[in-house]
Amino acid sequence: MIQKGDFVQLQYHGRITESGMLFDTTDPSLARQYKLEPREKVIICVGENQLILGLDEDVLGKEVGKKYTVKLPATKAFGKKDVKLIKMVNTAVFKKQGIPPQPGLQVTIDGQYGMIRTVTGGRTLVDFNHPLAGKEVSYEYTVTRKVDDKKEQLESFLFSIIHTSPLIEVSGDKATIKLNLPDEVKQVLADKIKDVVKIDVEFVQEEKVAKETSQAAPINNI
Repeated sequence: MIQKGDFVQLQYHGRITESGMLFDTTDPSLARQYKLEPREKVIICVGENQLILGLDEDVLGKEVGKKYTVKLPATKAFGKKDVKLIKMVNTAVFKKQGIPPQPGLQVTIDGQYGMIRTVTGGRTLVDFNHPLAGKEVSYEYTVTRKVDDKKEQLESFLFSIIHTSPLIEVSGDKATIKLNLPDEVKQVLADKIKDVVKIDVEFVQEEKVAKETSQAAPINNI
């Protein structure tokens, strides 16, 4: 049975319940067929909000290798539609960036992703809600395996937070991560990794790694 804190690999298909339209999948061929963003191997830590709430909750107590289906209301999927996130934007903002505004176009304004709904004269209505906000969705999923390897756990957890794959070396209950980060960020991240992955980490600057390698080379050649 899957418990909170377990690392597991998932295969799944996500659909809008009403229309049956596929919006997410771990199947590469289906992703290509429906022109969806290709998904890498999906490994998550159960209970760490690396999935939408309803799916994360549903995985608890399930068995490896069995296929499950769950329907999720908007409140446990991508949230309700928030009218405060539907805003009127001056059309000149888009024209200055060389973007001809038109309904259905996805845009980024002040770091927020949104979709243009209507364009009327000098005004453009932009919806900053998630595209699936307000919709019931359904998932068909299988927990393919539990992930017990600490390096694989650490790699997947780091990728979920910083969306990059740094060089990692694991020895027993300690790990070295080659990654340049501010000291305050390192400490917060190290504490989170200790709590979730149950391993102590040391962050090594890239320059430090290169220097140590250079110093060690003559010794290795003796």
